[in-house]
Amino acid sequence: MKKIVLGLGIGILIFVGFTRFLGGTRLINRYIFNDKDAPTIVSSDFFYIYPIGSSSEEVLDKINCYDNVDEYCNLKIVSTFDSTRQGMTSIEVQAKDSAGNTTIETFKVFFTEENDNNHLSRPEVTITVQNYGEMTLVLYPNIAPITVNNFIFYILNNSYTGSSFHRVIEGFMIQGGKVEETICPIYGEFSNNGFDNPLLHTRGVLAMARTMQSMNSQTSQFFIMHEDYPYLDGDYTTFGKLTSGYNVLDAIAEIDTDMNDAPLQQVVITEITVDLDGYELSEVDCYE
Repeated sequence: MKKIVLGLGIGILIFVGFTRFLGGTRLINRYIFNDKDAPTIVSSDFFYIYPIGSSSEEVLDKINCYDNVDEYCNLKIVSTFDSTRQGMTSIEVQAKDSAGNTTIETFKVFFTEENDNNHLSRPEVTITVQNYGEMTLVLYPNIAPITVNNFIFYILNNSYTGSSFHRVIEGFMIQGGKVEETICPIYGEFSNNGFDNPLLHTRGVLAMARTMQSMNSQTSQFFIMHEDYPYLDGDYTTFGKLTSGYNVLDAIAEIDTDMNDAPLQQVVITEITVDLDGYELSEVDCYE
């Protein structure tokens, strides 16, 4: 499975004179030039994942820049950070070219450890819906590890904030999770795609949406079953279940919709948060 490298890779990296302390620098050679006076740091809307204890050089390894002066940029971390603790933090990176032009950009980074016991954790997700209340769900990494990791990645990136439940069918499901930018399609973890997944599409079960054309087209969109629907069993990835907030599920499922199943009044997801319960995040497994 291909591991996604977050951020845009531009050019060939040449590492020069690494230092062993915070604020280490490196130089980058590139094929692509820009027409601006200051160097440009290549950024991503998503955060970067690193092992706990990563050095500043290792952090800079995933960050690129380019300019039009002498074909290189000097990258340096100019803020302090603690890579010994798990979780999300922000760092400031400065790019400087040989003419002395500089630019600074802030990156979100997530430090984590490899954990062979992820399947034992039960991350708890809370979906807050404007004017409706909260729904709480438990995730099952032991059933659908690729999907759970992908879903948590979007949550920690705050991708779902301000999105909505855009498709609602009473007696069937409510669907949400349409975001501005998706990462990549991931594998569909269900039996008809070669994955063992015993979790059925019963009331309150959380599942991933996909296109009809591809079994491996899941990205960010998900749905919660309003009622049992066995016709989906084996064809969609199930990976969690509602533990509280069934009244919110019912209230959303019963709203008026148009002929395309879109709510007549927008059902806004204020935020989605997650209690990791010891779960260790990894980079998203993209479908090749």
